[in-house]
Parts: sequence; C-alpha cells; structure tokens
Amino acid sequence: MFMKTLVSVISLVAILALATMPVAMARDVKFRLPVGGLLNPPISYYYDNDTRASARKYDCTRNRVYNNHRGTDFRTGPNSVPVFAAAPGEISSRLDGCPNVGFLGSACGGGFGNNVRVNHGDGWTTIYAHLKSATGVYPADLLCFGTCPQLGDSGSSGNSSGPHLHFEVRKYAYPNNDPFSGRCSGNVSFWNQMANGMPTTVCM
Repeated sequence: MFMKTLVSVISLVAILALATMPVAMARDVKFRLPVGGLLNPPISYYYDNDTRASARKYDCTRNRVYNNHRGTDFRTGPNSVPVFAAAPGEISSRLDGCPNVGFLGSACGGGFGNNVRVNHGDGWTTIYAHLKSATGVYPADLLCFGTCPQLGDSGSSGNSSGPHLHFEVRKYAYPNNDPFSGRCSGNVSFWNQMANGMPTTVCM
C-alpha cells in the first residue's frame, strides 16, 4: 500500500512538473526574422560587442553600430510592417500609449516606446520596440507551427529617429546577447536559419 501511494505521488509530481515546464526548457532558443518587410540595407544598426567607449559589431567592424547598442535595428520604412514573435513563448509585458512619432532622448516606454516583451523560457527574453500604438495583440500563449504570431506593427515611438524595429535578446550578461555570430560575438548564431547573411522568416 505504501509503495502504491509513493508511486502515485511521484507520478503526480512528474505530471505537474511537465504541465508547468517553461517554454524552451533545457534547450536553446532560435529566432526567425521578426519583421515582415525590410528596406535595403535591412539593418541600420547592429549590436555593440565592445564594452569600451568604441563600438564593434559581430564581425569586429565599426560600420552601422554605435556605443552600447544592445539590440539589432531592422529598417522598416515609413509604412508600418508586421512585427512577429521571433520564437514560441509567452507575452510577459506590453506597453502602449506612446506617440507614434518619437524623438531622440524620449523616455516614453523607457526609451523603447510602444513595446512587447516575450518570455521564451529558460531565461530567454526578446524585446520588440518602437511599435506603432494600438496595433499590439494580447495572446496569453504564443505557439509556433511554421510561422510565429504577429505582435503588432512597426513604428517610430519612443527614443527613435525614424521608423524601425529594435529587436533585443536578453539571456546572458552584456555583451553576450548578439544574435549574429562572429569574431567579436559568440560562436553560435541565435538565428534559426540564415540566407545571404540575414535571418529568414522560418520559425523554429
């Protein structure tokens, strides 16, 4: 009787553990291109991998990167384009209400303007910043079956000089969150699939 009870308790604990297991538990997350349309060149500013006063992007060059920039800025142009969750996860926060036209130095949304944060589990978080107001969605869960759900539309809210999506990964201590791999960043890319040096829209 004691053994049967013990087995039942262990089974219940195992079931509860599986039910509450975070997304992407015990595995790395891989990201898709988080926007549905880009200009050429597609990226205005890359992640800064240099903790000193200078700035270097993933390949150690200094073009299109500025000091202490902790994300990747995708150029979207004056017309809003869809912004997608880069991987499965849950929306952990969403801020709306910032003016659609921001300016350098704006503190609205902590500088991110209208933004969404997604928790991918196991310490992985992504931020989607400078969104157009009143375009975000509020799903409790974001699931990915070949495509990732739309989070909102791109814009230029907050600390922004023009329309773009600031995409930021948070997992490790700075400066170890550059999604691009290279000589000055990590050895492993965070992108799910690459083509011609850019991430594709294929979701993990």
